Amino acid sequence: VIQIGFGELRQDPQFCRTLRLYRTPSQFMEWVRDSNLNWPISLLQEPLLKEKILGQKLASFLENEDQEPLGLKVVYELSKQIPGSHCVFLSNSMSIRYGEWIWAPVGRQIRVGGNRGASGIDGIVASALGFSKGLDKKLVLVIGDLALLHDLNSLALFKEAKVSPLIIVLNDDGGGIFNFLPISFYCNS
Repeated sequence: VIQIGFGELRQDPQFCRTLRLYRTPSQFMEWVRDSNLNWPISLLQEPLLKEKILGQKLASFLENEDQEPLGLKVVYELSKQIPGSHCVFLSNSMSIRYGEWIWAPVGRQIRVGGNRGASGIDGIVASALGFSKGLDKKLVLVIGDLALLHDLNSLALFKEAKVSPLIIVLNDDGGGIFNFLPISFYCNS
């Protein structure tokens, strides 16, 4: 696993990195192209092909009405149908992970935002309003149940700002993210 980027912060919580290169993605691709490593072009194209195949399989999987988790399907459908006049704010926890895994705004430029609060879920509603106002676009907020509970008071800001958002609340059973983190292995064994 090659990690490309700048900064001294550890961004490898799973300890999978085998090499860290302090370059931008463009600089990395130039390095690959200009290097004398004689990497076969298939090595560079293979991940793109695998990503395309995986995307097709995922789309097929999500088209099945009975699939779980429902939040994944909700974010997938939203990514396909949201108009360009809207922006999307994905809450921390599972919402933003679902978006990262399957967001597919084919042929449209959709602004998607998120933030990282002190505990990960503080101030999401207020941040979403600021994101929407800054872009002057209609807002769709996808948020988990616990994150919404932590920022219920900020709903009053929408009335003051005369903004009518679409708020999609995912039932994460009050912290569904913890089932996907490495700690779940230790808690469930």
